[in-house]
Amino acid sequence: MDEVELVEDDWVDTAPPRTRPAHHPPRGPVPWRRYARRWWPVPVVVAAAVTLADLGIGTVEQRAYLTAQELPQVAVAVGPDVRAVELENGTRVAWAGREVAGVYLSSSWDDSGAESLVATDPDSDEQLWEAPVVSDFSNGNAFTTTDCWAESGQIACWSAVAVYDTAGTTTLTRARLFQLDPTTGARHDDTPLPAETAVIGTGDHRITATVRDDQRIEVTARTLDGTVRWQAILDPLRDARDVYSPMRLQVVGDAVVVSSDRGAWALDLVDGHTLTFGSSVGPARQDRLAVEGAAGAQVSGPDGRITALGIARRLQLSVDDGSVPQAEFVLDQPHGELSGLDTTTGEPLWSTDTAFRAETSVILLDDLLIGTVPQGVLALDATTGAERWRADVSPSADFSLQPVTDGRHVLVLGDRDEGTEVVALDLRTGTRMWTAPMPPDLRQLAVDQHRLFAFGDRAAYRLS
Repeated sequence: MDEVELVEDDWVDTAPPRTRPAHHPPRGPVPWRRYARRWWPVPVVVAAAVTLADLGIGTVEQRAYLTAQELPQVAVAVGPDVRAVELENGTRVAWAGREVAGVYLSSSWDDSGAESLVATDPDSDEQLWEAPVVSDFSNGNAFTTTDCWAESGQIACWSAVAVYDTAGTTTLTRARLFQLDPTTGARHDDTPLPAETAVIGTGDHRITATVRDDQRIEVTARTLDGTVRWQAILDPLRDARDVYSPMRLQVVGDAVVVSSDRGAWALDLVDGHTLTFGSSVGPARQDRLAVEGAAGAQVSGPDGRITALGIARRLQLSVDDGSVPQAEFVLDQPHGELSGLDTTTGEPLWSTDTAFRAETSVILLDDLLIGTVPQGVLALDATTGAERWRADVSPSADFSLQPVTDGRHVLVLGDRDEGTEVVALDLRTGTRMWTAPMPPDLRQLAVDQHRLFAFGDRAAYRLS
C-alpha cells in the first residue's frame, strides 16, 4: 500500500482572502493547512483531507465564496459598516472591461457622451492611462461604438461614430482602425475606414465587414500579413430590424457574429460558412447563440442543435457561474411563467408560474437563480425550479430591487422611514443579515470589476 508522511503544523493564515479579477485563475486552496506526523495509507490521507476541508475557514461555503469572488460581476465583500462616498463631479466611471494585452481595458463616457478607453493594472486596479476615442466629439445626438483586442503585443481598436435623428434613424459619420500602446496608451496606426465598415480581431487574423454598393455585406477574414483566409457575401434579410447602432462584429466561441440593420448572421471562424441567421443574433450561455427571426426565438448550440424558445425571452444573467450548464432560462411575461430549458434535449427542465419581474438583472450563483418579484426577492433552485427562499423587501424605487451580490449576500436597496438602506440577504437562505443606511436619493446598485456603485437622482456613489 502506498504510504505518505503527514507533518502536523497547526499554523493558520488569518489574513483575509485577496480579491482578484476574474481573468486571473484562483490562487489555490483556502488559507489553512493541517498535517499529522505519522505514516498513513493514501486512502486515509484523502479521507482526512476531505474532512478537514470542511473545518473552520475551509468550509464548503467558504470555498464557494472564494470561487464566486473570481467573477468580475461579484462585488468585493461588504458589511453593515458599508458607506457611500459620492464621486466627485467629473469623475468618470469605467464599464464593460476586460483584459487586453496585459491591461484591464474599460470604456467610460463624459457628460457630452464622448468615449475614452481607460487602462488599469489588473492586479492593483491602479489606473495606468486614459485615451480619448474621438477627440472632436461634440454632437449631442451622436454615440461611439468601440471594440478592442490584443494584436502583436499592441491593443488594436475599431471605432465608429454614428449620428441619430429624432426618428431614430442612424447615420454613420466615420469609422477608424487604430492601435494603442498597452503601457502608455499612445495612439498610432490611425487609419480611416469606409463609414459602413466594422472590424474585429482574434489575435492572429482580422475580420472585416463592409456594406457594398449593392447593399450586400462582404465579410472577409485575413491574416495579419493581408492573406485572405475566407470571404462571405451576405444578402439582406427580409425580417431584418432597425438597430440603434452601427454594424458590428463580435466573436462568440468559434463564430463571428455580424449585426446590422440588414440582418444578423453567425459565421464559422475557420471557413466563414453560415451557422445561423435572423433579425438578431447574440451570445447566450456556454458559447451558444441566441437567435430571433421569422421562426421566433431560439438558441443554437456549438453542435448545431436548435432549442426553440417560442415567445419567451431569455433571462439576462448579470452573474453566471456556469451552474446547470445545459440550461437556458426563459421568461414568458404574457403568461407569467419562468422555465428552464434543457438545450441538449430541447425539453423543459422545469416550469413555474412564480416568475421574476423582468428578464434582466438575474443572478445565477451556486445553483441558485435569484431575481425580484413584486413583493421582494426570490431564489429558485436552478436545476428543479423549486423555491429555495423568498425575502420581503420594500423597494426604495422601481429599479432598486435589481439584485447584486458579493458572493455571500444578495444586496438590494430597500425603503426605510428615514430614507434608503442597503439590505443584505444571506445568499443561501434569504435571511436578512444586516442593513446599512444610504443617501435617500439612491435608486440602483451596480458592480463593475468587483467595485460596488450606487446611482441616485443627483449623484453617483462608490460603496465600500
